[in-house]
Amino acid sequence: MSINQVGPTDESAERDLPPPPGVEVPGVRVGEEVDTMSTSFLFRFWTLPCFRDSTLTGVASGFSVGVLRALRTRNGWKGLDVFVGLSAVVSGVSWIYCRANYRRERDKAEAMVALALDPPPPPGTIEEIEV
Repeated sequence: MSINQVGPTDESAERDLPPPPGVEVPGVRVGEEVDTMSTSFLFRFWTLPCFRDSTLTGVASGFSVGVLRALRTRNGWKGLDVFVGLSAVVSGVSWIYCRANYRRERDKAEAMVALALDPPPPPGTIEEIEV
């Protein structure tokens, strides 16, 4: 095959193959992927939900308090220490809070889909009385 010829390459052919039977394709839900201890999320961590928000919250708060500390003590290194430490702490706390909300919303959405696929029986029917 020449360089200018357009066609499938070995790499694209491998990508288009279906997975073997019994193997689930990762990436449907990020929470499942992280919970199964897959390390592929480490190479694309910026795509994880809540990453951007928690990082920006941590950096903004750390920068604000770090600048105030540097101005108060007239020592830039102390301000830098406060910036780094507070950024890490606030980012971590914000990440945990955001992920808890994300999981709660995901569970609500799954419950709504399950309810839509299997609606409860109408009131007054025999099925309702047995339950």
